[in-house]
Amino acid sequence: MEKKFKTSYLTLHFLILLGFFFLGLLTFTISQSTDIGFWMMIIFRLIAPLLMLKWPLLGGLAAVFADATDVLFVNILGKGEYPFYLLLDKMLDLYYLLLMTILSFRWGALVHNIMVGLFLWRTFGIILLSIFNFEWLLIVFPALVEFFFLFCAARDRFFPRFIFTPKRLMLVLLALFIIKFTQESILHSVFVHQWQWLTQNFLIPLGIVQ
Repeated sequence: MEKKFKTSYLTLHFLILLGFFFLGLLTFTISQSTDIGFWMMIIFRLIAPLLMLKWPLLGGLAAVFADATDVLFVNILGKGEYPFYLLLDKMLDLYYLLLMTILSFRWGALVHNIMVGLFLWRTFGIILLSIFNFEWLLIVFPALVEFFFLFCAARDRFFPRFIFTPKRLMLVLLALFIIKFTQESILHSVFVHQWQWLTQNFLIPLGIVQ
């Protein structure tokens, strides 16, 4: 029991230290712009995940919603291009994914260890992205952390008698991986081209974005 507690204690401190590292990078990056739309996006994405501290499911959904809609703040309220946006977006992702990982302590060591593994996998993918700038890396290293967190939170809220076993966890993770892999593939291929087409043909001519 003592060894198990010590391992969890060290893991928590490692994740907190990692969080401060990403916070430092985030602070440096956002200091490069004074755009109101840009800052509104930052504030929205920093505040929304904090709801998870009180309401895990609602807060998790709010974090995912903020991630999905931040481009609207940048494109509609922003005043310029942000060459560092993709990397900043992924750093903000790591912020709420890290919070999800830390909060997963409430569901026991097995679930938490899986969350840590999924978080580190995504983090490794983002590090590779920052080095090579290949967006397809985000498909190979999907953010499965958020889906798994939402599944666990939904289980607590609606199916508290559902007990996690290694076999059930494998099936759940496989199903979530298929869903997330499909979502990432669509998001980083079809959606990007559709948004560019919409911006060039409608938003810019109408003066909604510059």
